Amino acid sequence: DKLEAYFDFPDDIDVNDSGVFVVADTMNNVIREIAADGIVDTVAGTGSTGDTIGAAATAEFTQPRGVDIADGVVYVADTGNGKIKKIDDDTVTTLVSDLNAPEAVRVHGTTLYFLDTGNNALKKVSVNGGTVTTITSSLNEPVKFDITADGTYAYVANAGTYQVKRVNLSSGAVSTIAGTGDEGKKNGSCTEAT
Repeated sequence: DKLEAYFDFPDDIDVNDSGVFVVADTMNNVIREIAADGIVDTVAGTGSTGDTIGAAATAEFTQPRGVDIADGVVYVADTGNGKIKKIDDDTVTTLVSDLNAPEAVRVHGTTLYFLDTGNNALKKVSVNGGTVTTITSSLNEPVKFDITADGTYAYVANAGTYQVKRVNLSSGAVSTIAGTGDEGKKNGSCTEAT
């Protein structure tokens, strides 16, 4: 039962059109699923810290902090290993390596966008892997983001400057949507909020 399941610092969640949730169960080092009928199950990972690909049941992650699901495929920001991974047909593969603490992934069409958080960058790659393109490296500790339905912009929680940023996914131009850049909790217009 979903209310009897244990999680340890779940850091991200996504849901598909069938009402199935996928959760990055970060400190348990696994990816979990909450089915529409309320059953919680592990999609991939043993629970041990590691960096093992292959069969989902024996795969290992290290503090995965980002997850997205598209067309039945789960994409994971394997933060502690500096990698982006893919779970498809009960098999885990690596799409991108040599990142610095990536924290979020989002799919739009056939493109996988991800935050290379430690490098202050938003990047992209095909959902099948291949060449990685940097869209911008002008962010500051970006932790989470989402993409507009038309795929024009990404809106980024830019933790390092206490702001919400908008990134044009074609040009890489970055603009501030909300926040003065000062830490705080002041409400008001987007240019006055902290």
